[in-house]
Amino acid sequence: MSTALGPIVGGLLVQHVNWESVFYINAPIGVAALVFSALVLPQSKNTAAADEKFDLVGVVLLAIGLLAVVFGVVKGETWGWSSGGTLGAIAAGVVVLVLFGRYETRVAHPLLPMRLFRNPALTVGTVITALNFFVLLGVIFFVMLYLQNVLGFPPSRRACARCPSAWPPWSPPRWARR
Repeated sequence: MSTALGPIVGGLLVQHVNWESVFYINAPIGVAALVFSALVLPQSKNTAAADEKFDLVGVVLLAIGLLAVVFGVVKGETWGWSSGGTLGAIAAGVVVLVLFGRYETRVAHPLLPMRLFRNPALTVGTVITALNFFVLLGVIFFVMLYLQNVLGFPPSRRACARCPSAWPPWSPPRWARR
């Protein structure tokens, strides 16, 4: 339900208040979810992992690598896709992500155990899932741009037009249960 209602509420807020107003709803919902989770979910403690050290270097390498790639992609439109800044940021991010992968193979308690990717089924499944989400989010992004810039839909109408895509394809309609 939140997949359908979120864009509608966000569209109404953007159209009638301003785009910053979406944070006035998202932040309290996030805090409420954290408090609710802390109260309802049972404490889980892995006593076997009590002696393991947190992989802070891995976290920093992953964050810097992803930040650089996303920064390059975001600035690509402004700076130009063939500009040195864009290509440099993306290349630097890829290099740092490769360093992250190499570091994770050598640390005792990795953030992401690279040995998991020795299983071809997991590797192929992970790559296909990632590509699926990139395509899905790309389609949603360009459809929203088309609805806004070509058809001239206001934010609330764009959100309503997106509602059918929020219906999960794996949930069959009532008439199919006969």
